[in-house]
Amino acid sequence: MKILFLHGRHSAVGGVKPTYLKDTGHEVINPALDGDDFDLAVRTAQAEYDEHKPDVIVGSSRGGAVAMNIDSGDTPLVLLCPAWRNWGTSKTLRVNSVILHSRKDEMIPFTDSEELVANSGLPSEALIEVGNDHRLADQGPLKAMLKACEWLVTGMSQQDQGLVEFYSSQAQLMISQYQNINHLLGPTNDWTAPGTHCEILLRELLRRNLPAFLSVDKGFVYGRRQTGDSDRHCPEVDIIVHDTASYRPVFRIDDFVIVQPEAVRAVIQVKRRLDSKQLRNALTNIVDVKRHIQSYFVETHATQPFYPYEVFGGVVAFEDDIEAPTGKKLSDTYQNRIQESVRFRADRWTIPHSILCITKHTMVLRTNHPSSEKIYHVFSSEYEGRNLGLQGFLSELSSVVLKSSSLPRFVFPSNWRAFHTIAINFPE
Repeated sequence: MKILFLHGRHSAVGGVKPTYLKDTGHEVINPALDGDDFDLAVRTAQAEYDEHKPDVIVGSSRGGAVAMNIDSGDTPLVLLCPAWRNWGTSKTLRVNSVILHSRKDEMIPFTDSEELVANSGLPSEALIEVGNDHRLADQGPLKAMLKACEWLVTGMSQQDQGLVEFYSSQAQLMISQYQNINHLLGPTNDWTAPGTHCEILLRELLRRNLPAFLSVDKGFVYGRRQTGDSDRHCPEVDIIVHDTASYRPVFRIDDFVIVQPEAVRAVIQVKRRLDSKQLRNALTNIVDVKRHIQSYFVETHATQPFYPYEVFGGVVAFEDDIEAPTGKKLSDTYQNRIQESVRFRADRWTIPHSILCITKHTMVLRTNHPSSEKIYHVFSSEYEGRNLGLQGFLSELSSVVLKSSSLPRFVFPSNWRAFHTIAINFPE
């Protein structure tokens, strides 16, 4: 993170606060500002801003007034006891601004910052009460200053950034293992082995990230479903997440299981390489499995039909060969395949929750209430050199199969946003 630090009138370059920021691993630009000529101080700060284009500006006391009076676009501001009433003409702040101030400040009244927040139309949370004096040079204020910078720039604290790096490294590890298999096999048209390896890699990752009462295996859901004039068993599922604390498998040999419908918490199809046909097949499989579970509960609970929206459905691929139709967006292909899968087979409860290509895109179903339309949000799996797609998939899976009180912590940068939405309509 690149920080432009603007010191106060009686402070010097290299003081406690900029040194603290530098010692935590950030690049700090800390120019010497004229203590007598405010306009000259503003021009100096402006030149430094124009040259370095910092991620955030920190202004302390008079330096806070300097920060308010330079042309810095929408760059976030962290102001420490800003002396805005004493210098400059700017009397308001932009949305992405935070003020740190002490009620015991002996030089700049705390009420000045309260007034500045009110004038700017900012929420009360934009003013953080911290410290015991004007300098804000103790450990508490210093940590609060750093946290404010991190939050405004990334939407995350330093600890949360570590969590993002962890999940990104887990995704990269799985991708590297997948690539190792490809390197060992060399060019081939028989992708059975690496296809199986993809399932194993994902199963092992889920076993590490889900509670012990959930088993992660491959197999079938027990029972038969009437389709037209005949009945048939459930399609085979690449990955079944099932509750072994409350339900024992009907059949098990190693990682292969046949499980009771009541035990199923998630069904996932895994593909080495996703193209339009493979996507259609995977979606059809997920919908058919969820309909199989649904039909069981409708038959066994006729007075109170159960619609298994709580059963997570997903598709995971390691590579993506899907191309955008001529003159259209890539996500249009996904929308067409999803819409096809639901047209005759799915309803609003059996539609898959998430589609992930680990190296390309991740789509998450965000509209969870029953309606005639469901919305997928489409994200890029890669963001600023980090793989967020796998964490996004795990987050959605966890939110469906686990109670909110037992959810693991997931964090995402505030500026990791969907670049497209897909609306799926259901016939009434």
